[in-house]
Amino acid sequence: MGAMGPVICVCTGNICRSPMAEAFLKKALVDAGVEGVEVVSAGVAAYDGSPATSLSARAMAEKGYDLSAHRSQSLTRKMVGEASLILVMTTMHKIAIEEEFGKVSTPVFLWRERRPAEKQIADPWGGNYETYKIARDAIAEAVSDWVDVVQEMKRKADHAT
Repeated sequence: MGAMGPVICVCTGNICRSPMAEAFLKKALVDAGVEGVEVVSAGVAAYDGSPATSLSARAMAEKGYDLSAHRSQSLTRKMVGEASLILVMTTMHKIAIEEEFGKVSTPVFLWRERRPAEKQIADPWGGNYETYKIARDAIAEAVSDWVDVVQEMKRKADHAT
């Protein structure tokens, strides 16, 4: 064993919420000194190669993040099999993964699973700029919940023989 697989942030089209989550988690892990963990994003119903929506990019730029290089990708069986952790935006994404891939051994959690209030992060797609900021802020608020989890998973993977 030894190596930790990727952490995958998942939403529907991989053009709004999951690219935001990916960007936030990557930076939070770097800031926490967690190295060697790949963070990617994918969609359960994504078209491959689409950029993040302009409103997602704008919402993230407002917080100092650049989504210009992002290109969407579909969640695949191979990705699920190699991942150490999958973080989804809504219960529907969990269900979609189960329906597509059956029972998976990779842990799948809601991004806001550890939050006391609303667990779902609504899809801002088709909404106004305010809906994108609401999604962005909900994602940002919960990113710290996963830094310790990923750090501990990495520590265990590094010490596995």
